[in-house]
Amino acid sequence: MIVGTLLSYFFWKTGRIWTGVFVSTLLITGMLIANTALQSPPW
Repeated sequence: MIVGTLLSYFFWKTGRIWTGVFVSTLLITGMLIANTALQSPPW
């Protein structure tokens, strides 16, 4: 839902899809890295 909102917002502002795709990719990558860091063992 957040990604869809970001994509439509940046498409509306710029008229191109690539800005929204880039920002969404960074958001998803950051969420995956944070999730992996939280679930990794402490050793």
